[in-house]
Amino acid sequence: MSISVSSPDLVTDPLNSPFPIPWRWILDTHAAVLAGDHSGNEIFRSPSLYDPKHHFAAYCRVRLQLKPLLHESRVTSILFVENLRSGMLSTVTATSPLAPHPFQKDNVIDAAGIIALLMPVSWSADGTKLLARQFEGFLGSGEMSDYGVVWDSQTETGTTIAPDETVDYTHAILLGWSEQQPDHMLFQAGCMGEDNWHIWSVAGDRRTSLADDDHGVAYGEMSANIWSGSDAKFNI
Repeated sequence: MSISVSSPDLVTDPLNSPFPIPWRWILDTHAAVLAGDHSGNEIFRSPSLYDPKHHFAAYCRVRLQLKPLLHESRVTSILFVENLRSGMLSTVTATSPLAPHPFQKDNVIDAAGIIALLMPVSWSADGTKLLARQFEGFLGSGEMSDYGVVWDSQTETGTTIAPDETVDYTHAILLGWSEQQPDHMLFQAGCMGEDNWHIWSVAGDRRTSLADDDHGVAYGEMSANIWSGSDAKFNI
């Protein structure tokens, strides 16, 4: 598999992910900014993803801060998990290079040109862990990749995971949980311009093994396949 910045797949998702980011809205909003019809500030709320037992609901809020020049823009998100029994709300964070994190010495997320979106994609089969896609890169460039973030509802902590240093890749695409090893996650990874991208199974400690015969699976129920715009009540 190869990725080109001119590929039609960019209209759906920059990495042609099975869990697409709202890329069309980003492109349409940027086009409106260029035409002088939009301020460039917009917020989208994803549908809620319920665990199989309907104890939790996960969703993210995506903030666009778009300028006429993409490399001066920013696209970021916040991921929330609501405990439907207690009403408590938790925030999930990633520790990947461009992700916002309260303990980072240099908060690189404030830099222009960054896209860093954390979105829920699946619960574990037993509903105790959430798998989220951290897509990040630089707007207007081909530099982008996925990380997986696993949030444990029992400890309320998250772990950021990607294929380890034994894999030579420039881009990784999160495929979901492993069908063969349910506590592992799957990535398709390779280098831009190369045709043969392999599938890798990654454990919680980042141990990575080849898994070309494996398949990604996802669990949970989506509230609707509709994103809400900035006129919704969550907008602040």
